[in-house]
Formats: sequence, C-alpha cells, structure tokens
Amino acid sequence: MEKIARILEEHQGVPELEGFEDPLDCLIRTILSQNTNDVNSSRAFMSLKSRFPKWEDVLEADESENAYAIRSGGLSKQKS
Repeated sequence: MEKIARILEEHQGVPELEGFEDPLDCLIRTILSQNTNDVNSSRAFMSLKSRFPKWEDVLEADESENAYAIRSGGLSKQKS
C-alpha cells in the first residue's frame, strides 16, 4: 500500500482538501439522505440547521422538535 501511495503521489501530487465539511454535518446529512432524494434531504438538513444552529441545541431539544425540523426529508420520527 505504501508503494502504491508513493507512486500515486509522484504522478498526481498530494490531494488538497478544500471546503471539507464538519464530520458531524456529514454524518447527519448521510442519515437524512436515507430513503429520500437529494432535494428533500438537503431541505431537511437546512431546516434542522436553521432551527438548531449548534448540535448541542439538537441534543437539548425534545425529540418531537427535532422530528418537526426534519419532516421534509421523510421518516422524521425514525431519523430524529
């Protein structure tokens, strides 16, 4: 593996990670994307972030508030 990585670096350079998303944002987006389309999951994520600017706010909120915030993504009771 090290040899392969070295060869790839020689030919392609070291990749630069630009605009890397917060890992927790990525995880939540992944959960919200299950069994729905991109439009609905994005809408649910934006609604959640609008209602709860910090993830700590989501933890402190009632489960029904979380479900309401992500309802546009479908399966809100299960995903909350």
